Amino acid sequence: MTPTRTTDFGDLLRALHHLAPEDEATSAAIATLLGLDRVPSAPQSEPKTPTPSKRSPPIQPVERPADEPRMEESAQPVIQPLPPRAPDSGPLSIRVLHAGGALTAPLPRASALPAPVSSDSEDVELDLEPLFEPGWTRSILAAALAVQRPDGSIEVDKAVSRIARRLPITTLPRRKRPTLRMGVQVLVDRGEGMEPFQRDAASLIARVRAVVGQGATEVLRFDSDPRLAGPGPKRLWAPYRPPAPGAPVLVLSDLGILQPDGMGAERDEMWLDLTATLRRAGCPLIAFVPQPARRFPAVLAQQMTLIEWDRPTTVAAARNASRREQSRP
Repeated sequence: MTPTRTTDFGDLLRALHHLAPEDEATSAAIATLLGLDRVPSAPQSEPKTPTPSKRSPPIQPVERPADEPRMEESAQPVIQPLPPRAPDSGPLSIRVLHAGGALTAPLPRASALPAPVSSDSEDVELDLEPLFEPGWTRSILAAALAVQRPDGSIEVDKAVSRIARRLPITTLPRRKRPTLRMGVQVLVDRGEGMEPFQRDAASLIARVRAVVGQGATEVLRFDSDPRLAGPGPKRLWAPYRPPAPGAPVLVLSDLGILQPDGMGAERDEMWLDLTATLRRAGCPLIAFVPQPARRFPAVLAQQMTLIEWDRPTTVAAARNASRREQSRP
């Protein structure tokens, strides 16, 4: 028989220690797998008596009534809170019950726990649903704010006619075409009737700047009466002044439609004054009104170009309204 090396017995002792076989047959099988003929007895470890910790009290068994069923070893621990304690009586504790007894462990104080976050404490801003059809908004603005200017191709017939009559040609006659180079002045109503549409107005102004140009867009605000307006705080507003001749004016207002019936005459006079001022200055006036067209005041609908600020408005409707406005005498 080949003598067994010391290192082989060391491997066997480690295997028996970790596997802890219950009988000699199992130990012999382990030795056979390791190629050994002699099997030492499995090491028996004496149970150690737990030493009480200096930092925590010893584990005390839980007294149970005689009729209380005992928990199985495989049962899950049950957490029982201790009775309420005063805020200054030290850290809280929990008691874990199991088959062998109870263990008391400290819990962090309430001040150490993170404060719960309430969803009511934060303002949730909903997504804005545009009044115009989102895919048409840019085209609607371009059609409504474009003005007809003699910037097109040369009108050859008119030029030949003047030359045939031996008339001087000081400027070349050109065809008119719509353009946005004149810029735009936007009058934004901040009155009571427009409070539900302030976000719509801010969003539309951003789209106007994207279409016409940041530097070519002037924004003035007023409170129900457009005859007093300004770009800054209300205390700095001044009597309204129209833009340069030819520049269109876009009004974002409900025109006081929701005001009491007794205010109708005063309301109409106010808007007709603004219309007359802009006609004298040569500035087309377009108003986007967030109300159904059937609610437009008749006298204002005759003298002003009003466009329903809602989904039914199309690009063609905006273009036709702008042409009607520029064809007024």
